[in-house]
Formats: sequence, structure tokens, C-alpha cells
Amino acid sequence: MQSAYQFFCAFHVYQCDRPVTPEKFHNLVAQAVQIFRDCRKTNTDRGCVYSTESHQLATHLYASIYSVYIADWLKAFPREQIHFMMFEEHISDEISSINSICDFLGVSRFPVEYMRTYLEQHKVRNSLKDSARIPTCSLKLHNCSENSLNRS
Repeated sequence: MQSAYQFFCAFHVYQCDRPVTPEKFHNLVAQAVQIFRDCRKTNTDRGCVYSTESHQLATHLYASIYSVYIADWLKAFPREQIHFMMFEEHISDEISSINSICDFLGVSRFPVEYMRTYLEQHKVRNSLKDSARIPTCSLKLHNCSENSLNRS
């Protein structure tokens, strides 16, 4: 499952037209985790991830439970046709991760200077990154994730 910061960034993008506070984010995460836990009492993780109820959640929790989607993709496509990348790897070295994608696709890499300029011009800044509520959400999301992995 995504880290709380990564999850918050996605939430922030989805909620771009409304004010987002750490408290609102925390409350919505708590609500989403509870709905997911309740769903898991009578359904599989896959059933909960694909349920229309989970898709109505403001936090898009269902989208971050990658193990379900990966299992489905691996049933449909050979492993060598899927490129996996950790978000943390991408943000720690964006140029290398973009080069990795280009190599996987068999297309030419972009010139390094072009990528540096592009990445600098399109840098995402999030003023709530250091919020005090994010660690609480991290723990809540981590516990939900651990439970899902243990059930797989």
C-alpha cells in the first residue's frame, strides 16, 4: 500500500478544487479504512477493491492496494511485459526511473538536460507534506496494508 505521504499527494490531486487540511485527510482515511475493514468481513480483498462502494470514497483507498491489481495483471500478461517501479525510487531519482521506463519500452531515452528542465518546471510542491497528521495516517494505512497482505 502507498505511504501516507504518497496517498495524501494523490488525495490532494483528486481534491484540487476543495481546501484540503491534514485533519480532513486523516478523517477521510480513517473512514475509508473502516469501510474497507467492514467489507473484508464478508468479502475477499479483491471483492472490496473492485466494489463500487469503495470507488465512492474520497481517498481512493482501493487504488493503492496494488497486490490485488498486480495479481490480476499477472494472470493476463506475461511478467516480462509488466514494468514495476516503486514510487520512492522514482522520486529519489526521477531521471533514472524515466530512463528505466524508456529502456523497458525499447524507446530512445530523453536527453538529460531536457529531462532536468522539464522536471524542474513541473515539480509538484505540497505544503502539507510535513503535517503532524500524516504519521497517524501512515500507521492506519500500514496496519490496513499488513492485514491485506497477511490474507493473501
